[in-house]
Amino acid sequence: MLLLLAPLLLHLTSFGLDLGTTTSAVSLLNTTSSTSSPIPIILCDTLSSVDLHEDGFSVGSSTATYTSVKRLIGKGFGWFHQESKVSLPRSLVDVSSFPASMVPKKQLNNSGVMEDARTNPIKLRRIISPSPESYKSSPPPSTIVPSTISTCVVRHLLSQHPSLPSARGCVVGVPAYFNDVQKGETEACVKAAFAEEGGVEVKVKVITEPEAASLAYSVASRRTDSASSSSSPEENILVFDLG
Repeated sequence: MLLLLAPLLLHLTSFGLDLGTTTSAVSLLNTTSSTSSPIPIILCDTLSSVDLHEDGFSVGSSTATYTSVKRLIGKGFGWFHQESKVSLPRSLVDVSSFPASMVPKKQLNNSGVMEDARTNPIKLRRIISPSPESYKSSPPPSTIVPSTISTCVVRHLLSQHPSLPSARGCVVGVPAYFNDVQKGETEACVKAAFAEEGGVEVKVKVITEPEAASLAYSVASRRTDSASSSSSPEENILVFDLG
């Protein structure tokens, strides 16, 4: 399949990234297809799970230490303590730097959640696992935050195909509920992965998953109109995000 896509990948300038809670993937929209709708091509995917080692990291193990970390991106310790009943990777969070006396007395509103993330960002415990037979050779970070783990996942995906690290653009889908801090940290971790893996500066566009669905519908509609040499009137569509 990749050999058939070689001409397309040689001119790769941008791609789509799904940085998921459990699984992450890189896709390319093949608009050169003769069919009426563009074909999304999954170039590579992996479990969003990371192990840190003494001199590197590995990604994709079903038994890895760091999993479901996306739920903690762009969040602070105050929010973490108030959401004690929510299903979170609690054992990974280093609470030693956030005493109980600092827990907010009142439930945080949306602006409070973002301010909490800026002033008291969540930090993770630094857990070193035994090195497997093959892993990414790179010094493990001394400070672990949720976005650090996401950067490892993106670096792993970029290493799966030689065209990806040299791409100039990346569109990242995030959940509809992500606030500006979460979107900013997601963008930063993708840029960091490109800088560390390919040594290039990449333009990152972060969009919500419902936005991505509506854009995909629009692209498919334009392709259909182009194939039939007709134009459709402007229309409103309803997008459901069944998370």
